[in-house]
Amino acid sequence: MQKISRTFFELLVFLARVKSFCLRKIAIRLKIGIGNIETLINGENFSSLKFNEISLYSEMQHFSYIDFVSRDPIGITFQQRSHLQLTNTVLDSQTGILFTVNGDIITESSSWSPEYLAATFQTKPFRIVPSTKLLDKRPAINLTSNGFYHWLNEDLPQYLHLNRNLVNPITVVSSKRPDFVNSFLKDFSIEYQEVPRFSHFEEINFISKKSTVGWPHPKDVEVLKEFFKQYLNERTPGKRVYISRISDSRSPLFEGTLINLLTNAGWKVLDLKYLSLVEQVAEISTAEVLMGVHGAGLSGVNWMKEGSKLIELGTDRFVRCFQRLAQINKIDYLRINYKTDSEGLNIVKTKLQNLGYL
Repeated sequence: MQKISRTFFELLVFLARVKSFCLRKIAIRLKIGIGNIETLINGENFSSLKFNEISLYSEMQHFSYIDFVSRDPIGITFQQRSHLQLTNTVLDSQTGILFTVNGDIITESSSWSPEYLAATFQTKPFRIVPSTKLLDKRPAINLTSNGFYHWLNEDLPQYLHLNRNLVNPITVVSSKRPDFVNSFLKDFSIEYQEVPRFSHFEEINFISKKSTVGWPHPKDVEVLKEFFKQYLNERTPGKRVYISRISDSRSPLFEGTLINLLTNAGWKVLDLKYLSLVEQVAEISTAEVLMGVHGAGLSGVNWMKEGSKLIELGTDRFVRCFQRLAQINKIDYLRINYKTDSEGLNIVKTKLQNLGYL
């Protein structure tokens, strides 16, 4: 009996190994997994790709803050980042991710970790990608079409740095891009060339990235503030601004009622999808208090004066990116959690009343 049990157990182990073997083969065939990556700098093996390290973008830097919930210090060490010029590569013009001609992800081209990109089945280019014919031999840089938070806080600063430091560069953008990208291109009269989502480039320039999603970089914030400083206005004493998400999926059921209460109490309510980035900078920079439900609109904390206040509303589970942005910008930060929609309004209302904001 014991011998039968042992044989059965060995059979289960054998079948599990066969299953794992088959899954690995399928993943390799489909180019899925963290094995299908290429690291240019500091990888386990020297990269076979041809690239030049043009200049330093940011030094190694440690950043820490006191977490709002745990009250413990939390930190990260940002690795050195550089302006790289890469030869013979495939660009995903929407995300900014670069690939080898064989379809391997170049890790320095994304803020997301290789494990995340593998787990989410990152869209890969086809085996054959047509070469992009640029208007002329100018250095190429990509302005992505990522979601607004990642675009503004991670991609745009690095684009601005390259656009300023390269000689007469050409901006390449996806033929499918959100309105805020079109607005930016128009407002700043940027010459650009549309390209398919996946395009082969003989040479392209980018800033190397590390796995730091959710951790805004002080250097990126510095570049943003410097570029938009001419649109900043003086703070208006007592001005309170609420960023509405009333038509978005993250909007809590009580948000309409909350907006009515805030409006009656003198708050200014903004729906950012109707404002250009320049208009957002000009309006939010005048606020003494900025509040909203967790979402990209709270990136407006970048435009506020030191000593202003950011109030973030949300459920118990949240990413601390806006507390970190507030810390970098020297803005006071407060988080108001609501556990359920039925109780949420009373929780937020009571807290705001105690603060004298209602």
